[in-house]
Amino acid sequence: HIKKTVSLRSNTSSAPRMPHHYELDEHGSTIAWDAGSLLIDGKRTLIFSGEFHYWRFPDASEWETVLRAYLAAGLNAVRIYFHW
Repeated sequence: HIKKTVSLRSNTSSAPRMPHHYELDEHGSTIAWDAGSLLIDGKRTLIFSGEFHYWRFPDASEWETVLRAYLAAGLNAVRIYFHW
């Protein structure tokens, strides 16, 4: 049982929409969630995430190598802090 769906982009048209409606034609995927996981295009997807502290790598040319290592380790999401 899917509890919610989410829109990742604000509505720019004048047509009324559900607040959490996700436009498949506009974005290419449907995203919903329940108590167990995200459902992306109806497929249960668990999020395995790590953090990337870009300021620890002042040379931006190193970022891709680090992010590819995260992917190779099985991560499918990365959390990034932005310092103000």
